[in-house]
Amino acid sequence: MARRTAKQRAATKRLVALNKKRKSKRVKRTTTRRKPMARRRRARTRTRTRTVTRYARRGGKGIKGIFKSGMLQKASAGIGAGVIAGLVLDRFAPQFSEIGKPIAGFMAGGPIGAIAPLVLSGGLSGITGMFGGAKAEAGGL
Repeated sequence: MARRTAKQRAATKRLVALNKKRKSKRVKRTTTRRKPMARRRRARTRTRTRTVTRYARRGGKGIKGIFKSGMLQKASAGIGAGVIAGLVLDRFAPQFSEIGKPIAGFMAGGPIGAIAPLVLSGGLSGITGMFGGAKAEAGGL
């Protein structure tokens, strides 16, 4: 182990002496001073509340905004799922085609998604046709 020089020992003694002086001057307070309760209550000042400016939100921007609204988004998801399920079920199990569309729509878009393919395929007659009633004839030009 290397020996310390006389200058190093003197510097250490000086630092130790300084630290001892500093320690003796420090007074540590055990508890914080508390104001009486009445003074603490009075010290509170009522702050003025800021008025919040509210801006009227504009509707969706054009057609994009319409299709991004929650209800139409769920309906379009239900219609899409109903169409795909209808195509698949018509191919492999035609007897379950009518009931498969709203079920697929429900899975894709919730209750709104279940109603959307029924309304699109023929309104209320589509609902009765699903339970064994007369099938709605597709009319058009």
